[in-house]
Amino acid sequence: MMLNQERIYNAFFKAQDAFNTNQYSQFDIDVIQDYVHWGKMIGCVHREGSPSENNLLQELFLRRVFFDLLSAIEDEKRSMTFRRVCLDNIYIPLMCLKRFYHAFSYGHEKLLALHSRLSTAQIRFNCHL
Repeated sequence: MMLNQERIYNAFFKAQDAFNTNQYSQFDIDVIQDYVHWGKMIGCVHREGSPSENNLLQELFLRRVFFDLLSAIEDEKRSMTFRRVCLDNIYIPLMCLKRFYHAFSYGHEKLLALHSRLSTAQIRFNCHL
């Protein structure tokens, strides 16, 4: 199990580095989807009932992916294609966080805050089209 977990972490941080380099080509979609995928996988490693269950790490990595995508959507220095693909994929960590927060009494408020931030970013993005 530890070896598999190590590979997931390695893949996540490689994908995160690729996402943050700002040097893309026609493979923008692959870079974004790879980052989202490995973020979701780390969330699964730490989900409730898993051998490596850890609520803090699960939330941390899912929020990291969500906010990295949100930052990319709001970053006017990035290409419109890259920003659009981030917007199209941000629902994945958002839905994972929805499932995560469902188990907590404060979860509804946290989820509303994420929806509010995303809504603001969507409005700004659509104004630049």
